[in-house]
Amino acid sequence: MSENLGSGPPPSIGQPPISRGILFLLAATAGLSVSNIYYNQPLLGEFEHSFASEAHWVGAVPTATQLGYAAGMFFLAPLGDRFERRSLILCQLAGLCLMLAAAALAPNLVTLIGASLMIGILSTIAQQAVPFSAELARPEERGAAVGFVMSGLLLGILLARTVAGLVAQHFGWRTLFGLAVVAMIVLAIVVALRLPRRKPVSDLSYGRLLHSMWHLVRDEPVLREASITGGALFAAFSNFWSILALLLAGAPFHLGAQAAGLFGIVGAAGALAHRVVVCDLCVIGQQHGGAGDRCARDGRRRAGRDDFQSIAYFRHTASRPQPDQHGFHGVVLSLRRGGLGSRRPCVAPCRLDRRVRLGSAVHDSGLDQSPPYAP
Repeated sequence: MSENLGSGPPPSIGQPPISRGILFLLAATAGLSVSNIYYNQPLLGEFEHSFASEAHWVGAVPTATQLGYAAGMFFLAPLGDRFERRSLILCQLAGLCLMLAAAALAPNLVTLIGASLMIGILSTIAQQAVPFSAELARPEERGAAVGFVMSGLLLGILLARTVAGLVAQHFGWRTLFGLAVVAMIVLAIVVALRLPRRKPVSDLSYGRLLHSMWHLVRDEPVLREASITGGALFAAFSNFWSILALLLAGAPFHLGAQAAGLFGIVGAAGALAHRVVVCDLCVIGQQHGGAGDRCARDGRRRAGRDDFQSIAYFRHTASRPQPDQHGFHGVVLSLRRGGLGSRRPCVAPCRLDRRVRLGSAVHDSGLDQSPPYAP
């Protein structure tokens, strides 16, 4: 293993550095687009009031959205290798505007569920923005560029619920989707004016692009492990937030969408504060292999175990006939553990001595000690 653990790839020659403005635009694109699939999660109580005769189907709204997002990642995300990403992003933004408007004007729950499915499919713009940043950046900048855009994606995921809860509480959930249409229109204009064109990196047919994913799953065991872990964490993450809105809306809390949305602030703070410690484990595996790979795998498994423990504890308190203040302790504890499912691999170089200092500081401060999960 090389002694210079912080060294990166050699500098590129001839390629200009990616501008800060483009990075901010890509981060905003990722965050604002992915927000659309999370707006509805703190609004389930509001949907029950608006569609009282169909209230038993309210849970299908976030379910359809997440299923649509999964379908979009499988069928639309590969198109970024075949077609020009800027044009693809603009097409998806146009479709999002139409579907968000349909959700805002939905006369019944069935229409809202259908619009939510399409919103999920079209919100995979983040899966174009993240690789776009890697393509535009020089090799030695690539890790930092992707990490910056991923930070925008993370904040969009966590703060979308806060915005949705505040707007819906004071102006109604239809106003929220109307504002989302305006946000997508403004974003489309800025993308059209500022985002550069980039030649596609592949000339494979669409069918061959889809088939190539099977080869990746078959030949890359680390990718399989990461995919299974990420999918399980995302399922737990979505389960948590869907249950939270209904729990807070019922007895004895009787809290509205604003209260459910405000928990997103706790999650965002936990994710931003916690990511450095967890991500440093991944840096070793990305750069140095061997023991670093084992360290990174252990870090991912510990992160997954913490999230699943948080989910199990919350579901236990939520299932009590009369939840009390301990239920809130479970919610806050789960969020503090890093935003629940929000962990991502760190892609910025970090020297070993810095990692040691970070670990010592966290241990000394007591941040690595958590209350027990016993009910």
